[in-house]
Amino acid sequence: MVEINETQLSITNEKAEADKKPVAKQPLILWCLSDCEIINQQGLPTFTPQLADLALGGELGELSGRLNTEKSFIRTTSVSRFNQARAGIDSEQVLIAKGSVLVFDDVPMTPQQLELLENKGIGINRQQGLGWVKVNPAWAFETQLSSQLFPSLMFDTQSDKKVLKPANSPLTRWLDEKLSAEQSNQGVNKDVMCLIEAILQAYTKLRSYNHISIRQNAGPSHAQWGRVREAVKSDKHNWQAKLFDKHNVKTSKAICKSVNDEFGWGICWYEEQGEVNFTEFSQALFKDATNQTMMLAIEKLSRYELCNQRELARAKSELLGEKA
Repeated sequence: MVEINETQLSITNEKAEADKKPVAKQPLILWCLSDCEIINQQGLPTFTPQLADLALGGELGELSGRLNTEKSFIRTTSVSRFNQARAGIDSEQVLIAKGSVLVFDDVPMTPQQLELLENKGIGINRQQGLGWVKVNPAWAFETQLSSQLFPSLMFDTQSDKKVLKPANSPLTRWLDEKLSAEQSNQGVNKDVMCLIEAILQAYTKLRSYNHISIRQNAGPSHAQWGRVREAVKSDKHNWQAKLFDKHNVKTSKAICKSVNDEFGWGICWYEEQGEVNFTEFSQALFKDATNQTMMLAIEKLSRYELCNQRELARAKSELLGEKA
């Protein structure tokens, strides 16, 4: 049994009590990192919310505070979202635009309330990505804002050349993270489309090479791709071992096995390096593919029965933009 001495217990209790005690009245500054939709106590949209309007349902307890409209910077926007379930446009949402700054004077709030406000956000429809705020950002209390967020150009007096100091602030770090994530997603999407294009071209080549009629299926079926998808999904690190086994092809339990599957994984066509079957082609194609790339590519391809000529043409039209 773990023993807690009286000193530790006293410190813990004091900290808990301190979190519950309101801090001295001070300005509350909210920097909107996303659009925010706020309604007042009468249920109407508002661009000048009071403190009690920020979190309906009593999430922050009973709060009172007025917006300082002179110190606040508020931009507005509106949006009408498409509702897929109803196949129509929802009612217009009027929003406080991201980048806005809301200032409340002399607000007594506990550290626990401030933390909850930043973690949960403000307003309604937060499930749509609305309401994210930064509570009391550091730059709001700086006397020289440009020195923190937008460093000025520093001049080298010896070489008489402009030298731009690397930016290092909460805003620039946040922007760097967003940019890196976007670039990463673009790279993944490019790899996914390359994989999809190569597979669809393989289906086209094998039908032409083997003179497959439009009514005959050729190439791995939808069900066979489903088994590939399950293998990739269930084993993120060793999925290739489940798909291919080059050591003993005849007794292999591999999913992509050409033996006894003449018109599926075993169907052949001609490439520059010579004749290949679908298993050999896939093994070479998937060699450097990541688990994420494979999952995204197969999810898109699994919408079609690629071994069917009409479904193949539809996939090429919808995924690659080729005319039927």
